[in-house]
Amino acid sequence: KLLGVGPAAAGVGAHVATGDLSQLRLAVAVAVTSDGPYGDALAVLHESVRAVYPRALRGDAGPGSGENNTANPHAVKSMLRVDTVAILTPKVQRMRPMLREFGWILREFEGPGMTYDELQDEGLRKNIKKAGCCGLDEMLKLRAFQLTEYDRVLVLDGDTLLLGNIDRLWALDVTLAYTRDGAGGGVRPPEDNGEYPFQGGVFMVRPDQATYERVVHGFRSGQFHKNGLGWNDSGSGFWYGGGTIQGIMPYMFRHVLRQAESLELDRCLYDNMGDEARCKALPESQLRVYHFTICSKPWSGYVFRSRHGQCLYAQEMWWEFRRQIESARGLPGTETCTHRGRYTPIDVAANDKALYKELCDKEPYCAWVKELPKEG
Repeated sequence: KLLGVGPAAAGVGAHVATGDLSQLRLAVAVAVTSDGPYGDALAVLHESVRAVYPRALRGDAGPGSGENNTANPHAVKSMLRVDTVAILTPKVQRMRPMLREFGWILREFEGPGMTYDELQDEGLRKNIKKAGCCGLDEMLKLRAFQLTEYDRVLVLDGDTLLLGNIDRLWALDVTLAYTRDGAGGGVRPPEDNGEYPFQGGVFMVRPDQATYERVVHGFRSGQFHKNGLGWNDSGSGFWYGGGTIQGIMPYMFRHVLRQAESLELDRCLYDNMGDEARCKALPESQLRVYHFTICSKPWSGYVFRSRHGQCLYAQEMWWEFRRQIESARGLPGTETCTHRGRYTPIDVAANDKALYKELCDKEPYCAWVKELPKEG
């Protein structure tokens, strides 16, 4: 059953926590695996969280517009306190000032919790670097299970936006709440005795060290077969990213950890990518989390006015949040970048602009690149 925003679907009631939600320790987390041109995206994601959740658990919510944020006309502010946490490794250094500037709490781990040499499947060990977006680094997201100072952790990719109140999601008392990807690439849907893929860009966990250890053990010891059957011939994982978190998570929670409750969420509400007619038709006021995958990332310069209206709405919201950031700091608002190769990063001292050079290569729009200190 899918969890939406209306009355609980059949079977969902047992998963909803009772009592005062304000007592829950909540966090939105991102996994940062390397330095790169991602600081602006994470600043905007943080601003979108603060538009709905102005208050943090620890310290202040970071410098932003908070209660005064007016970028999102549909935001229904919540009284719940929510931290923003960046899960990262020692190799991430140049982005740290920007993350701190925008209120992210840094939680450093040595890595994803396993090494290539520890993987018992020789084929996976050889091919995992090409699995999904980031190879083994994608498994860093599993560290969310180790954030045991929180009761719930919502893991988001950096190319997402929080566009609505998700108090109903925080109320779920499950080990894993997740969304699925669409059927594609040879995936067999459930009606054909198959499984839909797990979407690794949006999921919520109830932190628990024992669950983390069991999933890591399953990954180290499992066999990943490219025969259409995926992990241990279970039917889970034979899809994009199936060799890492997008395959091992559904395998463990659908076939191994049966005592650990999991619940599928309505992807149109909580991980809308605009890739299904039903998701495209969802009113803007009902969007909770938007994920820039099918719809181009706003900083790419591909703002498609010919795309469906929801995609354009989400892209323009991203730029409105950015302008809200700039306004709160007394900076002039940046116009929406509508052409590839003309992106200008947010002009704050903490932002390492050299990381964004690949996003701006069109004269005369990239004068800022020439002002960068010479490398070496």
